[in-house]
Amino acid sequence: MVNESEDEIAERFERAVRHHQAGEVDEAERLYRTLIAEAPGSAAVHCNLGSLLRTSGRSAEAAAELDRAIALEPTLAVAHCELASCQHARGETVAAIASVEEAIRLNPDYAEAHANRGLFLHDAGRAEAALTSLDRAVELRPGWSQALGLRGVALRELDRPEEALGDFEAALRHAPEAAGTHSNRAAALHDLGRYDEALAAHARAVSLAPEWPELGWNQAQTLLLTGRFEEGLRAFERRLECRAAILSRHPQPRWDGGPLGGRTILLTLERGYGDAIQFCRYAPMVKDHGGTVALECPRDLCAALGGLRGRRRVGEAGRGAPRV
Repeated sequence: MVNESEDEIAERFERAVRHHQAGEVDEAERLYRTLIAEAPGSAAVHCNLGSLLRTSGRSAEAAAELDRAIALEPTLAVAHCELASCQHARGETVAAIASVEEAIRLNPDYAEAHANRGLFLHDAGRAEAALTSLDRAVELRPGWSQALGLRGVALRELDRPEEALGDFEAALRHAPEAAGTHSNRAAALHDLGRYDEALAAHARAVSLAPEWPELGWNQAQTLLLTGRFEEGLRAFERRLECRAAILSRHPQPRWDGGPLGGRTILLTLERGYGDAIQFCRYAPMVKDHGGTVALECPRDLCAALGGLRGRRRVGEAGRGAPRV
């Protein structure tokens, strides 16, 4: 067997990186794994493979490669940062924050690590701390659209919509096709009462990513508030395509509004107490379509809604819906 020189191994690593950067993940993975088989002591190769696996949605495999990279080279800041993103994707928020803070300790000027820390802290409900990290990320990489967009989200969370709008608009100057940023800009305009501009921004977001249901759901909020009910209700239906949609808990087919023919229909909690109280009054109208109504609601409302005309059964949300 002929042993390759360090230069030859480095050339093959660079080739793998080029495939990775070009989005040719299958070939990049093959090359990374070949290099690991032949030279298993390279932290950089394990780290890059971990990054590729993470962005491909293979978080368990990614974490194993990143752990191996850190074991080989504990001071490799990028490996700690990648591991943090992997942990965040798996819902391990505390571990993710600890890992990204280690990356920052190792490299205090690591803009991506500061931005990720800001994201993780925001998701943990710590918007003020998130803002500090995102300020640092923007300071280190002025004009970086991702950090600007994240900072805008944190500012809006802190009820600073004018500043948030400035960040979203700055982000769009650098990444004008970012549908999510257009949607966030629309939300800030909505907060400021600039509804016509918000609707235009929502429309732009939806046109850029029509397959993204959250954008339609966001658009619906402004349409409904401004009295455009037909469009707003149609857009509001997009919420049912979202991962967190309430229908994911119920395998039964949705009612299309037609005659029920004696069948039982489940009216289920989707949002908060206010909506449950407001819309339960439609239960008698549903019964008038010829069916039996089973109502799912919060425990605190079960007794109050138990006497509602038109319903047959009331069940507590989270304890299993009434049998239909």
